[in-house]
Amino acid sequence: MENKSLSKLWTKFVEDIECHRVELFSYCLALTENPFDAEDLASEAMIKTFASSAFTVGNIETPIAFLIRVASRLWVDELRRRTREAEVLNDEESETLPDTSDVSLIYMLDPIQRATFVLHDVFGMSHAEIAHALSISPENSRVILHRGIRKLTKVIKRKSEPSASKELVDRFVEAFRSHDVAQVKALMLDEIETSLFPMGREFRPKDELEWLPSAMSVEAERIEQQEILGENTVLVFVASPQGTKLQEVWVLEESEGFISRVSDYGYAPHIVHWVEGYLGLRSKSES
Repeated sequence: MENKSLSKLWTKFVEDIECHRVELFSYCLALTENPFDAEDLASEAMIKTFASSAFTVGNIETPIAFLIRVASRLWVDELRRRTREAEVLNDEESETLPDTSDVSLIYMLDPIQRATFVLHDVFGMSHAEIAHALSISPENSRVILHRGIRKLTKVIKRKSEPSASKELVDRFVEAFRSHDVAQVKALMLDEIETSLFPMGREFRPKDELEWLPSAMSVEAERIEQQEILGENTVLVFVASPQGTKLQEVWVLEESEGFISRVSDYGYAPHIVHWVEGYLGLRSKSES
């Protein structure tokens, strides 16, 4: 009973903030520069916000500001975690660090400088609005932005390996095309992490993935693998009155030769829309 009640509350929460979903995703995309990381960050921000007893959509003047504030804090925490891990690697196994060559301005900034810069330059927020979102003073916002602008220069950004090997994704695609649920499960770890919008993340035994047979039953016109920003993604296309359209975007992660995480973005239209634009599948009039 409690689980059903919580599920209803979550559904109501998602419905209440749906009008802010694209703006939240856009902000997270500006921070992460990766649509899949952006969706993860947005989803985590939603879950944290939902869990906050202080948050009620109807009682807050600007829900999007609240969500951006939560996402900003989560992103700062994530970058700090990555920095600590990089420092450990640098101290203990510096020779194993990946080669870097891509140029990026924004990655030169510290986490708080980056958030301030994006809010000011991309979203056009005033220093008072930035101060509220990041829990700092307007004067600090000005100082941080000034220092960030002075630091902007060409830098080297770490290249990342695809989350799942091409070979493993190829096997997944082949099983998907054949609607072979048993074979797909055979490619997975016994316990797998799933990420499904709007349900969020959860760990489940692979034999308890009730949604998997339904997701694989779609009569696809074609299913293919496509590398997008270093991710070997699975794209599911279906026939529509307007022609072939992209319906599902799957991203897999690998551990010990098996699928360790499945992210299905079929119910996240902003992700599907982004991928269509990235691959040039939309006409200019649709953009």
